[in-house]
Amino acid sequence: MALNRLQAALLTTANREAGNTANEDAALLNGTVHQGEVFLEATLRLASPNVIAVSDGVHSSPCADVASRTVLELLERSYRQSSAKLPARRVRDLQIELGEMLIPAWDDELEEDDDERSSRDDPRFGMTATLVGVELDEGSGTIFHIGDSKAWIVSSREARLMTTDHTIINSMIEDGLAPEASRHSSSSRYQGLDRFLVADSMHTPMRCDVVEFKFSTEQTIVLCSDGLDVVEHRSFVRRPDEALSSYVQRLVARACELGSDDNVTCIAASFST
Repeated sequence: MALNRLQAALLTTANREAGNTANEDAALLNGTVHQGEVFLEATLRLASPNVIAVSDGVHSSPCADVASRTVLELLERSYRQSSAKLPARRVRDLQIELGEMLIPAWDDELEEDDDERSSRDDPRFGMTATLVGVELDEGSGTIFHIGDSKAWIVSSREARLMTTDHTIINSMIEDGLAPEASRHSSSSRYQGLDRFLVADSMHTPMRCDVVEFKFSTEQTIVLCSDGLDVVEHRSFVRRPDEALSSYVQRLVARACELGSDDNVTCIAASFST
């Protein structure tokens, strides 16, 4: 029987108990971008590829909450206009559009130096965000990812992390410039991101990772911001008969319990026949 219906649950929170006043995460579900304090469930029919995504505004950049929301609004518009692009091309175009959106139309009459200066005068200049998303179709999926938000595929038996954080230390390990043991050291000064989306027309589009997979009714796809990084690997295993709504609530509660000081966002989705 064809897999043509998607059940999903979303929970996103500023995690105000940790002292956060705004939610710099955003989530795309059912064609709508959600931000703030949101808990919802959705049923999606897959007449065509459907996209869900999480974006996390980088706190040290300006307008971090605007960054994540804008990234997902541009992504949703891209899918609404055309579902045919490959994910890597779509993310590349998204970076280009994110940079060019800061240049007012009247700048066409200005010199090149004036054009760049007008972009830098925009308070959104340099706003930065990560992105993890998945295209879901009948029985298959494609994960696309840039930054340190994450995608998991879980069942009642295991949880498999499908993404690798795009950090300086991870790149150094891959290039043989640092030992594997450095990967999980929070004290490393190289933990900063080395791939991201940024509102700067001079920024060269970064390569995003793309992972294709087959999807069964026993599996759940989970997208989350790095606010869930404190949660143990085993906690991502979804218990038998555990409702999606209960599952995302449990993960977010666990992150807060373990002292996450970041905003926390989690989307879980599974197919039903």
